[in-house]
Amino acid sequence: MNRIRVSPEVFRVGDRITVEIRNVAHGGHFIAHHSDQTLFVRGAVEGERVIVEITAYRKKIYEARVVQVLDSSPMRVTPICASSKNCGGCDFQHIALPHQRFLKTNVLAHSLMKFAGIPEKDVEQLIGQGVQQIPGDNPDGSDWRTRARFVWEDGWHMHEYRSGRLTPTPDCMVVTPAIREALTATRPTLSGQEVIVAEGERGVTLSGSEKGVWGPTKVEHTEFGVTWRLRPAGFWQAHAGIIGQITGFIDSQDLVRLGETWWDLYSGSGVFAAYLGDRVSATGNIVAVEGSRIATQTAKRALHEAPHIRVINAEVVEFVSERKRSGESDSSTVPAGILLDPPRSGAGKDVCKDLLAISAPIIVYIACDPVSLSRDLALLAPDYSIRNIAAWDAFPMSHHFESVAVLTKNLS
Repeated sequence: MNRIRVSPEVFRVGDRITVEIRNVAHGGHFIAHHSDQTLFVRGAVEGERVIVEITAYRKKIYEARVVQVLDSSPMRVTPICASSKNCGGCDFQHIALPHQRFLKTNVLAHSLMKFAGIPEKDVEQLIGQGVQQIPGDNPDGSDWRTRARFVWEDGWHMHEYRSGRLTPTPDCMVVTPAIREALTATRPTLSGQEVIVAEGERGVTLSGSEKGVWGPTKVEHTEFGVTWRLRPAGFWQAHAGIIGQITGFIDSQDLVRLGETWWDLYSGSGVFAAYLGDRVSATGNIVAVEGSRIATQTAKRALHEAPHIRVINAEVVEFVSERKRSGESDSSTVPAGILLDPPRSGAGKDVCKDLLAISAPIIVYIACDPVSLSRDLALLAPDYSIRNIAAWDAFPMSHHFESVAVLTKNLS
């Protein structure tokens, strides 16, 4: 838990001040200034004049939350969930959904300019229409989330933002209707336990610290003719539509061909390995690398009928380092392409450095954090050009979104 440090010379936690809200910042905050200090404000919209309460001081930045809106933005709306003001799960519910996507597009563009060093005119061309709605999503941003965590304490709760405190969430509106129905029907007996809720093709599973689970014991998903049976805590995309959007975009770029060898790094349970394996067919080869043993085991079970997909349980940084060393004497081992889907922190300096040495013709980078993506793009920039970037609003009502960047090797 981060230690809260407060500067007594300027503001203290609990102080209330009036500020004018400026532009959006990464992380669901909006920027404001007062007494030569910078504030990151939650619950605001740019252009508003608000009263905020100081909540923390970290890394020379004050954090604050809106307690009263004095001059409201026309983009401010009534949240669809009564718990959203305190719940840490959604930070944009007070903002009209199209404007949420506008703000996310601004965050993506700013990240690419600041951290990847891409000129503004090039960023505008690269990101095109910006962060896009996923087809079929409800216009009010509800009913999309297929995975969530709740705490049972005489009713369903979620944690407040960066806090151990709980706030009641009796009718969470971003989870699917099937999950809401399952939560209504389930009453655990152990108070204070966290419950993982996941919807699969066989229904909704709830798994807590009590012995056993409610609903199916495994969460099933089928993609590209492959069926996964995951533990309730196993990772899967929370939005059911994002996998199809990502793979459809990759298809549109005409990147993967029959008979090729591709690497899928940070492969998780293997959904993109299955996609790549389908596109290269049995005449090609896919090497899927994942550090989590549980995820690797899940992938091996799901992909056991696809012998051209090899699943390796290894840390990606160690795998690429070893492949770089062995490839120095054998250029025939270089894959036709590499798909990267790292965690929120990104691939990082060591992995990117070795990828430069491996020198695959194509890199497809899937990212859930625009700053991490941009920093890694800067590391890869000496040898790679960005061909295209696409982004989707895979997390409506929050500041999160999903991006894909296609990189091609520069000709020497």
